Amino acid sequence: MKVFSFVLSILLFVLLTNITGFAQEQEEEGNVFAISTWKLRFDQVSDFLEIMEKEMKPIYTQNEHIISLKVFTHLWGEDWMIVTITEYESMAEIEAAQKKSSELLKQKYPDEKERGELSDKRRKLIMGHTDNIVREVPNLRK
Repeated sequence: MKVFSFVLSILLFVLLTNITGFAQEQEEEGNVFAISTWKLRFDQVSDFLEIMEKEMKPIYTQNEHIISLKVFTHLWGEDWMIVTITEYESMAEIEAAQKKSSELLKQKYPDEKERGELSDKRRKLIMGHTDNIVREVPNLRK
């Protein structure tokens, strides 16, 4: 009986190790997404979208580290939100994209005071903000 228990323990260990390794391999295959939400007053949503279109879109579109960026507006629910979902190849690409966006912003707005005013203008519209980073599970994609 002890031999059977020992063999069963080894088999379970091997099986769980392989399953865990397989799950980690699967998990690491998917792209990484940053999901950001901004809580805004209803009457300020268009102002925020205008800032994104005019001042931020040119920076995002030039950033080769960003695979895609989607912006969503609130239709129904408890809060007035803007949601952005930004797609990256990996966590390292998020860092590279942030660095590149900072460089592009400085090129577009070389004056530090102007960049600060732009940031303040956006910040004054925001009542709340969240960020989450998730990884896609490709084999569950439709």
